[in-house]
Amino acid sequence: MLQSKFTAKITIYVDQPTSNSRATWSGSPLDPDVGHTFIEIEQESTKRIFGFYPTEGVNPFTSPTDASSLVDDSNHPYDVKVEISVDASRLANVLNLAKNTPATYDLNTYNCTDFGIALSAGAGYVLSDKNGSWPGGGGSNPGDLGQEIRLLASSYNVVITKTSGNAPSNSGTCN
Repeated sequence: MLQSKFTAKITIYVDQPTSNSRATWSGSPLDPDVGHTFIEIEQESTKRIFGFYPTEGVNPFTSPTDASSLVDDSNHPYDVKVEISVDASRLANVLNLAKNTPATYDLNTYNCTDFGIALSAGAGYVLSDKNGSWPGGGGSNPGDLGQEIRLLASSYNVVITKTSGNAPSNSGTCN
């Protein structure tokens, strides 16, 4: 029996502010929905679903930066996703990137979408990085990333899903 060279799966989930739209935000300007990009790392029966967040929150006008944190995103809704099957070397790249996330979340230059794009590149799959703008700033964002993913087709080790759902829950034990 032929053994698969793939040992894990990296999933990039995108929750767009407005499904199937490049809009960078929706809703009220006082409490906008800005969407979210987040990650799943799956190896055998172990799954970890998490995202890159500001610790306290950011405001594009007064404080676009904050200390960063990784937060559990189990069951978070998404609009599109990219599943990348990886070998041990690519998995190590992704784990290293996740463990060494920047200490600062910057709404305009390194946010949740930049984090997802970086981990995808670590997995060997380059996602297009389109910048959008919002009141008080601009940069990578879930609206544009989601639309770029919708332009992609599945291939040998990559599965593109263009329908919405909820991410799974964390499972298994990490060593």
